Amino acid sequence: MSIAKALLGLEDHENICSQLLSFFCAILPEQTTGFVPPGLSFLAKFWQDQMDDVLQSARTIIKSTLDRLSPAACLQIALYWSAFLNSKFRSKYLAIMVLGILGSEKPTSLPPALSGQVTTELLDLLFRPSENLKDPTKWRAPAIEMFAKGFETWSQHIPDITSVIQKLFSSRILSSLGLSKSAYHAVLFVGARVPKAFNDSINKRLHQLILPGLVG
Repeated sequence: MSIAKALLGLEDHENICSQLLSFFCAILPEQTTGFVPPGLSFLAKFWQDQMDDVLQSARTIIKSTLDRLSPAACLQIALYWSAFLNSKFRSKYLAIMVLGILGSEKPTSLPPALSGQVTTELLDLLFRPSENLKDPTKWRAPAIEMFAKGFETWSQHIPDITSVIQKLFSSRILSSLGLSKSAYHAVLFVGARVPKAFNDSINKRLHQLILPGLVG
C-alpha cells in the first residue's frame, strides 16, 4: 500500500489502494483454488507500524482472513498459539498479539481459561515496568488497543476493574506508551465503556494533583 501510494501520487492512491485491498481480501481468495490465507503471526507484526498505510492494510487483511475462517479453525489457531504463552521474549509477545487479535475480533474462539490467561498477559504488558519489558513501546501500543477492542471479553476476568482503570489512566502508563493517536483513542474508549470507574479514576488523579498544592 505504501509503495502504491508513492508511485500513484496523492490524488488516486486512496481509490487504487482500496481496490488492491478488495482484490487481495475478497476477489483473490474466491477465485483461487486452494488459496492459502496469509499467516496471522506475520500480519500481527504489522498491527502496530510507523507507516499508517501498512498498519491499516494489515488490520484489514487480518479481519478479512478471520471472517473467512470457521469457528473450529479459529479455535485451532488459538490452541496452537496458547502453547507459546509460556515461551520467552519474542515468541511469547507474538503469541499474545495473535491471541489478543483473536479475542478482540472473534471472542468465542478463545476457551474461557485461555481468555483469562490472555487477559493476564495483556495487563502484564501494560503495567510491567518499562525496564523489565523488552521494547515496551512496540508491544504496549497494540496491547492497549486489543484490550480496548476486546474489553467486554477481557473484563470478565478482572475482579477489580476500577483498579485497572486507575492504573491505565496514570500519567506513568500514558507517558510510557509512547503512543499513536489510535492508542490514545483506545484508552479513552476503555473509559467510555466503564464510565463510573473512569470518573473515579479522573477524580482520584485530580485529587492527587490538587490536594498537595492546597495543603502547602
